[in-house]
Amino acid sequence: MQLNNVDFLLTFKCTAKCQHCSYKAGPKRTGLIKPKESSQYLNELMKSHPLQSVWVHGGEPFLSFDYMEHIIEEAKKWEILNRGVITNSFWARNRKIAKKKLERLKRAGLTALTFSFDFSHQEFIPVEYVKNAITSAVNIGFEAIYVDSYFVEDRDSDNFFNQITKKI
Repeated sequence: MQLNNVDFLLTFKCTAKCQHCSYKAGPKRTGLIKPKESSQYLNELMKSHPLQSVWVHGGEPFLSFDYMEHIIEEAKKWEILNRGVITNSFWARNRKIAKKKLERLKRAGLTALTFSFDFSHQEFIPVEYVKNAITSAVNIGFEAIYVDSYFVEDRDSDNFFNQITKKI
């Protein structure tokens, strides 16, 4: 078996409690991968699999910023080319905060960002926060920036939830 990519589900804790979340993440959830554990996992994987990418998500990985940063640094040490994070952007209250956090992660070796942005996430996270995060990522020079949006049924279904997602 050839393994090319690995995802670290850093935590089940999240600032949101989205209806579609397959992890049932939320503010009251617990569970966290500690730096020593993530280092051991990467070390074991890299012995037998030349990974091409590592992604960190949750829950919300920015709730455990230092641990998230550690995983990115470790992946960079192993020369894994693609190192990404998936976030809901709760932390980007303004562009100054967003820039500071993203610059720190870029120095740690982050190469890609995915922003969760749809009707369900925006029930908990102001649209402006996501805009702050995306704008800061573009200004800092991240080349791999993705927006992940969920639709009910399919993208073309004309329902209340999809209308909200398309509008934002």
